[in-house]
Amino acid sequence: MKRPGWILLGLSLALLAALEALPFREAAMRAQGPSRLGWDASLHALAGLDLFDDLRSLRPLAALGDVFGSHWWGPFWALGSLPAHALFGRSLESASLPSLAAFLLVPPAALLVLRSLDRSPSAAALGAALVGLFALRSPMLLEVSAWPMLEALGGALTVLAWGLFLSGRLRAASLVAAALFLTKYHYGSFLLVSFVAVGLARRETREEAWAALRDVLAPKVVRGALLVVGAGGGACLLSRPAFPRLPSPSNVFWGFLVAVVCVLVVRRGVVRLPAALRPVLLFGVAPCVLWLLDPANVRGYYRQTFVSGSSAAGEMASAFEALRADWFLTWTALVLVVVGLVLLAAVPGVRRAERVALAVFPLWPAALMLASPYPFESRFFACLVPTAFAAGAAGLVLALQGPRGRPILAALVAGLAADRWLAEGAFQSERALRVAFRYGWDAAETACVESALSRPMALPAGCQAGPSIRLAWRLARKDVPPREIVLRP
Repeated sequence: MKRPGWILLGLSLALLAALEALPFREAAMRAQGPSRLGWDASLHALAGLDLFDDLRSLRPLAALGDVFGSHWWGPFWALGSLPAHALFGRSLESASLPSLAAFLLVPPAALLVLRSLDRSPSAAALGAALVGLFALRSPMLLEVSAWPMLEALGGALTVLAWGLFLSGRLRAASLVAAALFLTKYHYGSFLLVSFVAVGLARRETREEAWAALRDVLAPKVVRGALLVVGAGGGACLLSRPAFPRLPSPSNVFWGFLVAVVCVLVVRRGVVRLPAALRPVLLFGVAPCVLWLLDPANVRGYYRQTFVSGSSAAGEMASAFEALRADWFLTWTALVLVVVGLVLLAAVPGVRRAERVALAVFPLWPAALMLASPYPFESRFFACLVPTAFAAGAAGLVLALQGPRGRPILAALVAGLAADRWLAEGAFQSERALRVAFRYGWDAAETACVESALSRPMALPAGCQAGPSIRLAWRLARKDVPPREIVLRP
């Protein structure tokens, strides 16, 4: 199928997504408010609101401080919120518009993934049907579309980056991956690692990478410096339990990163980056490294990406069931996606490395995140499951595209449609339950926020809902500079 046909299919899926999301969003906006949001959602809403008000009031230095002060999460969410506040006014509803736009983008971006692997008309029609049935009947994907949080945007950027990468637009894909990194650090890290791994799957690229590494480490003084920094950092990590004043793991990581950057700057004239990796390294990895030269950003990156623990088998089982119920709704959809991922990696043919990387992308980051000591929440997998929808649909389409397989694929699409129809009552029930924000404050904290505007600008004793109280004050005080609204104990 030619490009206009794919564009028409993508717009049709986006329209269907809008018809599903807008009524849900209307109900969710009635149920939301500063007192109903939790810690993270309030901070995300504040990030965009503070930046917009500083720019609107012509305070450029304060606006730069908002951008470069985004240490725990990157600044891309706040930057993406600016058009919404400018066009629709500074409000909590505007703060969640990037999530709505991301929800509408997921199905067309998934079609881009399909088109990059198979451009036949049957692949377009059946693949679009699979994508729609997977994505537009996912309770969690619909739920996050009304949040002033990073999840929906992270999922859409991930699928879009894969579509661009598989289309051969490496610079664009790498820039989107860098934007994803500056949205949430470990989301972007997962994507960039996958892109680099695809490049290193080619033998000539591995040889070029090894030659570049030899060029970097050729001088003895460079090898000695990196050895000293690495050995010193390792000694600090091993000795820190006995000597708490030694540098923390994030500080050790930052020191080694700075040392590596200094070496690369000094040796830049003799190092030749591998041709296949050059766009990813220059347009994807390099912006992330520059951002991490601020040690405060490294602390946020380290805690998001490298802090790990262990999960009991029972917790893993409950997490799997939560993923099934939240993202897939039915076992039929989950099984079809998993089968599609397996087929995508196993089907013989060209572009094997890219297909394998796409197929395993929803899996290995999920395993890493399940090993995290943070309490499990299904929303953490927002960058992975939309990609699984696209990859699973692509795997089924590629494996069943022959004359014998096409009727089987059509039967699977019909079976999935029947399964979704039978589960429509369950979907509507889940939809109604997810109108209210699920990760908000308890009753005491909610009451504390609701009464905040009737009291002096202070944080009541024992109240933990500081971000939501500040958000309520910020929304009510349009002309007061953000930095003047500070809660004091």
